[in-house]
Amino acid sequence: MAKRNSLSTQPQKSEAWWDSSLGKITTAVIIPIIVSIMLFHFQSYWTVQNDQKIVANKFLSEIQVLEPNIISAQTSYSDSLSTRQPSIKIDSIYPPNGLYYTNSGDLGKLDPSLTRNLTLFYFRLTKAEDDRKMIINELKILSTNSTANDYEKLLASKSVDLQYNEILDYVNSANSQIPELKTELQAVENKKQFIFF
Repeated sequence: MAKRNSLSTQPQKSEAWWDSSLGKITTAVIIPIIVSIMLFHFQSYWTVQNDQKIVANKFLSEIQVLEPNIISAQTSYSDSLSTRQPSIKIDSIYPPNGLYYTNSGDLGKLDPSLTRNLTLFYFRLTKAEDDRKMIINELKILSTNSTANDYEKLLASKSVDLQYNEILDYVNSANSQIPELKTELQAVENKKQFIFF
């Protein structure tokens, strides 16, 4: 009996929760899940950054190639309006196989502000190009169905002036966006990437 009393008076040691079998199982399951989730988010973040760099590089390269052509169009249409002798710019302002037509879905991978600026830039170029094509088509139709005098009258008409002014406005606006777009795209390209593993 004395033994029994001595046992009951000793405090029992309690196990820490993480030392229990339930704690060990929970820890063995939860830690890998947390690590997996963190790795997934890090990988997703890295992939998004990498995609943004690729898209920025593509559009920056295209803008650098387009810039001389935009300046040429700006000069051509400006000179035609100032001399009151419209000439037809045969070279396209924006090519039919340009990135905006083939990869416009990639713009959504960029920052919303940059996406809006690029969309506006390309809207202006494509609108100027559509207007240029419309003038060429009108003049082709007129030149095949009319006399040289009618053709000269159309070139000197107010409608051609208005179309040229519209084209020039679009080209000037697009050209004014180029420095800012180049800066923003270069910033995306030069953004440091974190390497997590």
